[in-house]
Amino acid sequence: PLTVAKLSQKNENSVVGAPCGIMDQIAVTSGRENRLIHILCQPDMIKGTIPIPENCAFAGINSAVKHSVAGPKYTDVRVATFMGRKIIQAHNSLGKGKRSGSPRPRYLCNISPDEFEKKYKRILPVKIKGEDFLEKYGETGDKVTEVNLQKEYKVRSRAAHPVYENQRVMRFMRALEQANLTAEDRYLVEAGEQMYRAHQSYARNCDLSAPEVDLLIDLVRKRGKKQGLYGAKITGGGSGGTVAILGQKEGLEEKVEEIAREYESITGLEPDLFFGTSPGAVEFGSKRYTLEWSLK
Repeated sequence: PLTVAKLSQKNENSVVGAPCGIMDQIAVTSGRENRLIHILCQPDMIKGTIPIPENCAFAGINSAVKHSVAGPKYTDVRVATFMGRKIIQAHNSLGKGKRSGSPRPRYLCNISPDEFEKKYKRILPVKIKGEDFLEKYGETGDKVTEVNLQKEYKVRSRAAHPVYENQRVMRFMRALEQANLTAEDRYLVEAGEQMYRAHQSYARNCDLSAPEVDLLIDLVRKRGKKQGLYGAKITGGGSGGTVAILGQKEGLEEKVEEIAREYESITGLEPDLFFGTSPGAVEFGSKRYTLEWSLK
């Protein structure tokens, strides 16, 4: 499965021209029914799986707003994030990193939020023009994107996202693990809160949400835990696409369908709904479909 995922990512990066990571590819190839995959993208390690608690489930609502990781917004965010990493590495190379011969960190998510606030946030520019960055720091080190000389990149907020997002993911996983052990509702509430915070960061720090997606998040939050809905967040490359929802298994489909109807009445967009889980492509296998059509 991991080999297929790596080849899929290589195809997207080198042939399609989409500067994506490997999260989606691993999910598609290596998914497990009724479980979430713990992925460590450094660069492509599967750490294990976490069972979805029996009393809850996930659903998806496709906003019907098209998104693309090959689009300029996603690419600009990635470039700015790599700029942040390069600036931090350059800063470290002037201190301990230079003496050790290994400027760190290699991955931004390995920086703790506390370390980021105390040590690195102040050295990252809020914005920097592409040509100014290249003159001062050189290339970003990302093999699948290029710095646009004339563009202005928001470095500080983009670099902050993976630092705090990694902490949110770890808290989310711990909450689900505790929910499995105790069956206490408060841990599902905590997991849902981390989803809301993740979406907020993706929207504010990365500017990769969309008004329609934010509306779906608000419709979930409005109903809240009193109606069995714990949390929601954007998925994938953002700027549209599908919202993931965590809720009590009993009644989840009914609530999601209700949200979809309200969303359609407000936006005029007809969303697709997703329920249940599935094994990944390698375990699931393949099926052949024959499409028949006529000119009548």
